Amino acid sequence: MRQQLLNPLRRHQISFLLAAILLLAAGLRLYALRFSLPAAFNPDEDLLVMPAMNILKTGDFTPLRMDYGTFFIYLLVPLYAALFLLQMRDGLIGSVDELRLYEHGAFPAIFPHPEYVLVARLLVVAFSVGAVLIVFMLARRLGNERQGLLAALLAAVMPDLVLHTHFATTDIPLSFMAVLSLYLIVRVYDDWERDSLWAYAGAGFVCGLAASTKYNGALLLLPLGLLPLLKARSLDDLISARTLAGPLGMAAGFVAGTPYALLDLPAFVHAFGSNLRIYNRPGYDPTGSTLGWWLEYLFTHRNAPAVWLGAAGAVISLFRWGRRGWLIHIFVAAYLFTIFGQSERQQRSWLAIAPLVAVYGGLALDTAWVWWRRRMADNRRWRVAAPAAVLALVLVLLLLRAAEANRALATTDVRTNAQQWIEANIPPGTPLAVDRFPPNISPEVWPMTQVFGLYMQDLAWYQAQGIRYLVIGDIIHDAYRLSDEDWQRYTELTGQLCLVTEVEGSWVAAPDRRIWIYEVPPCSDPA
Repeated sequence: MRQQLLNPLRRHQISFLLAAILLLAAGLRLYALRFSLPAAFNPDEDLLVMPAMNILKTGDFTPLRMDYGTFFIYLLVPLYAALFLLQMRDGLIGSVDELRLYEHGAFPAIFPHPEYVLVARLLVVAFSVGAVLIVFMLARRLGNERQGLLAALLAAVMPDLVLHTHFATTDIPLSFMAVLSLYLIVRVYDDWERDSLWAYAGAGFVCGLAASTKYNGALLLLPLGLLPLLKARSLDDLISARTLAGPLGMAAGFVAGTPYALLDLPAFVHAFGSNLRIYNRPGYDPTGSTLGWWLEYLFTHRNAPAVWLGAAGAVISLFRWGRRGWLIHIFVAAYLFTIFGQSERQQRSWLAIAPLVAVYGGLALDTAWVWWRRRMADNRRWRVAAPAAVLALVLVLLLLRAAEANRALATTDVRTNAQQWIEANIPPGTPLAVDRFPPNISPEVWPMTQVFGLYMQDLAWYQAQGIRYLVIGDIIHDAYRLSDEDWQRYTELTGQLCLVTEVEGSWVAAPDRRIWIYEVPPCSDPA
C-alpha cells in the first residue's frame, strides 16, 4: 500500500518541485508590492501606466510616449478596462472622464489612482514568474530536468529579478520575452527538419514582440538570423522563403506591438533617438570605465553567487551544448557588448540576460554534482551532503540579498523622511531648490526650483533666485554617477553652504540613502 502511494508522487516529483519553486518565486515577488503607493517614487512607472490609462479614457490608441515600445502598454489596456468596470460596478467611479492622469515630473508626485499602478505591477509579477518557468523549460531542453530545476531555482531567488519585479516597468517583461524567444528559437533548431516555416515565423513574431516591449530586444535578431545559417546545407537553403520567415515574422511582431512606429514615424524615430542619446550621453565623461563598473557590480554585489555560477556554466556550455548553444551565446555576448559600451550605468540594464545566467548556472551546478558523484562513488554520505551544502549556501546568500531588497522596499523612503523634516522645520513660503528626485512636498506651500543636479548652478545663481535651502539627494549627487568635473563642482558648491540636517532612509530598494538639506548663506544662527 505504501509503495502504491509513493509511486504517483515519484512520477510527478519534478512537477511538484517545479510548483514549489514557482510558489517561492511568486511569494518573493508579491512581498511589498504596494511599496510607496500612492507616491510616484519610481520615475519610470508613469511612463507606461499613464499611456494605458489615457487609451482607456479617450479611446485614442496613440501612445503618449514611445520611450520603451508599446506592447506592455497595450497589454495593460484590457486589464484596466476590467478594473474600471469593477470600480464602476461598486460605485467607486462614474465615468472614464473621472480618471485623472499623473503628469510626468509633476509636484507632488502622487498617483491619483494608485490601484492602476498596482495592476501593472501584478502583470510584471506574472511575467517574472513565467520567466522562471521558461528558464526551467530552456535548461531542460539544453540539458536535463535536474538542470532545469536548478536553473529555475536560481532564477526564482536571484535578487535583481526579485527586486525589479516590484516595478511597473518593461525590464522584467523583456526578461520573459527574451528567454521565451530563445526557447522557441532553440526548439525550432531542434525540429528544423520536421517543422514548417511557420514555426520559425512564430519564433520571429515573439522576438518582434520582445523588441516592442523594450527596444534592446531587437538584439534577438542575431540568434534568429543565426538559426538558418547553422542549419543550411547549401546556398539554396539560405535563399528560401523559410529563411525569410523568421525576420519577417519579427518585423510583423514588432509592428503588432508598436504600430505607431509606422503610423507616427517621426514620433517613433524621435523617441528611439532620444533613448540612444540617454544611454550614450555624448559629452559625458563618467568616473572609471563602464566595463569595470559592470564587472564590479555583477561579480561582487547582490547577484554575485549566481553570476559566478553563470560564468562557469557559460564556459562549460561551449563544450556541452554544441552548435545550438551559439543561439544563446550570441545574444548574451551582443547584449553584454551593448551595455558595456554605454556611458549610462543602470543596474537594471542587464536584466534581459539574467534568466540566461540562471540557465548557465544550472548547468554549472549539475556538472559539479555529476563530477562529485563520480569522485565519491563509494561514499554515499559525502556524495549527497557536499553538493546539498553548496546549493544551500548559494541559495541562502541569494535569498538574504533578495530579502534585504524587499525589506528596503517595505521601509520608509528617504524622500518621505525628508518631506516630514521639511514640513516640521522649514516655514511655509520658504523658496527651495530640489534635484531630479525630490521629496514629495507641495510647491503651493514651498516654492520650488528644480535643477536636475544642483551642482549645475553656482552659489551666486541660487542667491540671485532668492532660494534659501537646497535639498540634495545622493541618488544624483554621487561620485560614481558624476564625472570628475561635475563632482568637483558639487563639492565646491556644498563647501560654501551650511549643512542643516542629513536624512537617511531607503530610496526605492536601495538602503542607506541620504538627503542633505543645506541653507544658502547668509545662514541663520543654529541656536
